[in-house]
Amino acid sequence: MTAKGWVERVPHTADRRAIRVHLTDSGRSLIDRILPLHTANEQRLLAGFSPADREALVPLLRKFSESLGDPPDEMFSSQTVRLPVPHKEFRK
Repeated sequence: MTAKGWVERVPHTADRRAIRVHLTDSGRSLIDRILPLHTANEQRLLAGFSPADREALVPLLRKFSESLGDPPDEMFSSQTVRLPVPHKEFRK
């Protein structure tokens, strides 16, 4: 991402061991362009699920993620997880 110019590495001023990673203007622009596409894809994928199905999906996704060896994700650690509701243009 550094080579693409999307982020820059900045040495931490108080801790010489640490390096901070900051989004560049180019990185912000990229996120602004791709986030709507990502959100639309999530809505498309969940369009066939009822609200109850979406709630049932959360523990399954947590189990799937953990089975891959991923650390627990903040999204799945909350008891108040809300999966996106499909936008009307993505409903069947």
